Amino acid sequence: MTNENTQTISKGICSKFIFGDLGLPTTFWLLGVIPAQFLNYIITLKAEPWHWLFFTTITFLHACVIPIAVWNAANKYDGKKIWAILAKTMAVISVLRWLIFLPSLIKAYSAILRIV
Repeated sequence: MTNENTQTISKGICSKFIFGDLGLPTTFWLLGVIPAQFLNYIITLKAEPWHWLFFTTITFLHACVIPIAVWNAANKYDGKKIWAILAKTMAVISVLRWLIFLPSLIKAYSAILRIV
């Protein structure tokens, strides 16, 4: 077994995900869009403040990791170039959206932490 094969085998699923080794469709849709939609739905449910805090934190962490994984998967994508370009565009839009939302999120966190 070569050194390269050993490194590939020893990579965990998280490393494969972050470095784009799971493929663009899997990374973008299965690990990006679908979980994000589910988490956004959960956040909209009426619940205790700590539920909102918990799921918003998970959503934020997901939103920090997904653009990196999508970008890396798009760099390795062998299909039509347009899909890689669109995926990278969506990753940039996602980051910009969260940067715009971040001040509101910080205010909401501080208000909830005063309540809890």
